[in-house]
Amino acid sequence: MPGLVVTTGKWYFEYEFVGSPGTYVQIGVADTLFDPADSSDGVGDDKHSWGFDGGRRCLWNDGQRSWGRRHREDAVYNICLDMDAKVIRFGLDGSYESMGDAFTGFEAVGGLFPAATPAMSKLRVLIGGGHGSPLKHDPPAGFRPLGERAVMPGRAAVTAAL
Repeated sequence: MPGLVVTTGKWYFEYEFVGSPGTYVQIGVADTLFDPADSSDGVGDDKHSWGFDGGRRCLWNDGQRSWGRRHREDAVYNICLDMDAKVIRFGLDGSYESMGDAFTGFEAVGGLFPAATPAMSKLRVLIGGGHGSPLKHDPPAGFRPLGERAVMPGRAAVTAAL
């Protein structure tokens, strides 16, 4: 997905599981120095990516901590990137009550883009803005669909085929 690197503003996108998610699925974002081809690292396993793992109910960013709700079949995870306030928020099926702010004060090199380690799961990235499949939920107030923005040639990182 070229052109999805964002450096400023408030952006929204979704990950949709198609069927049952695997145990080690990690969904989130990465900065421009994240390179899954360089190692066996998944999203969040290094300091250049931030991920949520609902199978193990934890957050990943160069280490892990317990957090969040367990992945479930056909779930839609909502991701809000506030690049100005430096906050990454996760929601589940349009609700942020059980999830919410996952990472704050992050330092991203060159901006952030969607990144996932699907781990044998079927996963769709929904960016809205007239690109690909439409979003399943409306972005929260003040956030725009990621598909409306293309800052620079970028990439979506996948450590296995989406």
